[in-house]
Amino acid sequence: MPSSVATRSYRLSLEGWRAFQRGAQAQAEALFGQALTLVSTDGTTRYRRAQLFIAQGHDDAALIDLDAALVAQETMPPPLFAAACLDAARLREARHDTVRAIELYHLAHDAFGADQRVVESATRALTRLGAL
Repeated sequence: MPSSVATRSYRLSLEGWRAFQRGAQAQAEALFGQALTLVSTDGTTRYRRAQLFIAQGHDDAALIDLDAALVAQETMPPPLFAAACLDAARLREARHDTVRAIELYHLAHDAFGADQRVVESATRALTRLGAL
């Protein structure tokens, strides 16, 4: 049974995601921050906040959260893990860290339960990079 702290963190993360989806970025950022104050290792919240940072053009901050999400793989649903790999790969590739980008594209491509769009995007990237 989840602890009350974990339950509260999850609720705040979900509220933050909903705020982000309706365009309330400041509210979303505050809610994600509160959730991570309670459970800093939650991969799902890290992934959600990374999406906010990407939307804001804060790629460095997004990459920090994506890297933390990947470390917390066991706390994430497999489709979310695959999406985090894909997003991290794109950011790494943009920074000319091709070796790490290829590793992440492979993880996204091979992830059990990955969304078909994620697999297809990873396949295209690996083909383009000559790594498939």
